[in-house]
Amino acid sequence: MYSCSCKTCGINSDGIEVPESVFARTDKFIQSKVGKDFFDNYIHADYMNSRKKGDKHEVRYNFRMIDYDFVDEEILIVTDSLGNIPKGSLVKGIPNCMNGEGCDFTIDKNRAVEIGVANYLPEGIKEWMVDFRWSEVARKYVWHLIATTSEFGSGNNYKAEGEELFIDPVSGEALKKRMWSIK
Repeated sequence: MYSCSCKTCGINSDGIEVPESVFARTDKFIQSKVGKDFFDNYIHADYMNSRKKGDKHEVRYNFRMIDYDFVDEEILIVTDSLGNIPKGSLVKGIPNCMNGEGCDFTIDKNRAVEIGVANYLPEGIKEWMVDFRWSEVARKYVWHLIATTSEFGSGNNYKAEGEELFIDPVSGEALKKRMWSIK
């Protein structure tokens, strides 16, 4: 019997393209960032969606925390053919639990919205977009709140602007607030 509740399970299940030896190396790399217990409980290899691309491997994992229903994310590591992770290689979605940042994501969506209000994120013309996601800029998971203050047009003539706020999901600290626009 097989069961899966992750976003990417079962997609493109033509066969496994990444050798187990590569997964063994990336497992160890992730464990160095999150700890073995955290890894064993919340991070699982996504064999079916990991791919060989030329002389590299795109190694994927599912990161899911049942205690926090909003944590259902993908981890991606690009390795060389042997599973080594060269300096500057793409590494996305690994929380850094071992350096004091922590991985106790106690700030939920409702609390993130409260923090947005407290930080004067404008109400906007439509409901805020509120997403828990990996931020390449912060190199960590954040709550990303987007307020749209104006929009008009459609297709190639669509224009919009507003403000966005990044919130630390562990501490609740407002990390960055800035304007955005599509022109």
